Amino acid sequence: MKRKNILLITLVLMTFGLCISFVSATTDEGTPAFDNISFSNPFKWATSSPPNYIEGLILGLLGGVGAVVAIYFSIGFALPGTAGMAIVEEEMIRLRKNEDLLDGMMSDPNCNPECLTAKQTVVENHRKYITGERWKQYLTGFPLYIILGGFFALMLATDLLQALLMGFGWTTIVGSLGLKSDFQYRKDKKNLQLDASNNQISGWKELIESILSRLERTANYDEVKEVIIKIRNDLNKELPEEILTDTESRQRIGSGRSDGDSIESLSKQIDNMKLNSRKTMQKNEQVKRL
Repeated sequence: MKRKNILLITLVLMTFGLCISFVSATTDEGTPAFDNISFSNPFKWATSSPPNYIEGLILGLLGGVGAVVAIYFSIGFALPGTAGMAIVEEEMIRLRKNEDLLDGMMSDPNCNPECLTAKQTVVENHRKYITGERWKQYLTGFPLYIILGGFFALMLATDLLQALLMGFGWTTIVGSLGLKSDFQYRKDKKNLQLDASNNQISGWKELIESILSRLERTANYDEVKEVIIKIRNDLNKELPEEILTDTESRQRIGSGRSDGDSIESLSKQIDNMKLNSRKTMQKNEQVKRL
């Protein structure tokens, strides 16, 4: 169940419980005057004379029960001050890739049995790690949510139904604050990936420029001048779309020499870098959509 749906259901239930309590109170005591209505009466069980400790204990326990329900829905995903969901999702993506590789190896009759066994061990250990990470989040959040659920029930609840709703509702709302750290974790991770990709693309472009400089020193520079200008124009774009892909131009510069390297070899290097740049930019677009 999505977190937005959980929060919506929580707010509806809390509103319903408060309405029931208000209606029951007005039924027993009549319609109260507005000047006698107070916004809150925290720790009502403790401020009564004498303090009703039994009632407080029951309210606290029911608040803890409500928190257990919140734990069932959200533990390991958005705890206050953690980024559990992002970490688990990241590891799940890596696990699926490893599982796909394992499936390919198992379907290959020529696969080395030792390599297959090693890959199976890697996948199994990865599954155990993810399970352990989920339990780590669970064990971290369980006592925290129980304490929060009991506290909110003790402070705000005036009857048993409210205690359950307070334990579940307010604990879930506080837990949703963990989405902030989850978002920050994803943002930092995305920025690191984008920076690495952009640096890689800059490296490709610098290397291409160095190759072009070597091409300019060839004996048949006049023949490849137009091609070099075209490549430089492409390098000014966000992604080089066409770099030495014209077959005729290849044939015209194929016999030249530059520092011991054939221009044909250099042009192939440029093509490979163009392909890598395109793949890197596509990866960047996928990262931006996360």
